[in-house]
Amino acid sequence: MVLKKTSPRSANATEIHTTAIVDKKAAIDEDVVIGPFSIIGSGATIRKGTKIMSHVVIEGNTEIGEGCTVYPFTSIAFPSGSEVSQ
Repeated sequence: MVLKKTSPRSANATEIHTTAIVDKKAAIDEDVVIGPFSIIGSGATIRKGTKIMSHVVIEGNTEIGEGCTVYPFTSIAFPSGSEVSQ
């Protein structure tokens, strides 16, 4: 897994996979890992020590608590008005 650290000098640096998309307005604490092909929207808050696995989508005003793990292929809090077609 190819990761980029947001602060290479810190042992608690957040690691974001190069294929992940993280909005600049998202609040990401230290010591967070965001896996490949994940999308973190502008209203998301990800607390310290959380691991976001691969292919995760977090949108809307969503807060993920400290030390959580979000497993692959999870979608959380799509904006209102979004519909999934079948």
